[in-house]
Amino acid sequence: MGIAGHLIELVKEKYKDCLYIDGMPEDKSNVAFYVKHGFQEFEGAGCIIICNPGKKE
Repeated sequence: MGIAGHLIELVKEKYKDCLYIDGMPEDKSNVAFYVKHGFQEFEGAGCIIICNPGKKE
C-alpha cells in the first residue's frame, strides 16, 4: 500500500463513527483509487461516498 492508500485508511479510521465520508476528487480518473479503498461512486458524477465505514453488522 502506498502513501495515498495509507492516508485514506487513516481518514477512514479517524471518522469511523461518522455516518458518511464523502468527497469529490478533482480528477474523475482518481475515482477508481477511492473505489479500491471501499468508497462507492455516485453514478457518473465523480463523487465518492462510504457509508458507516466503522460499523460492521
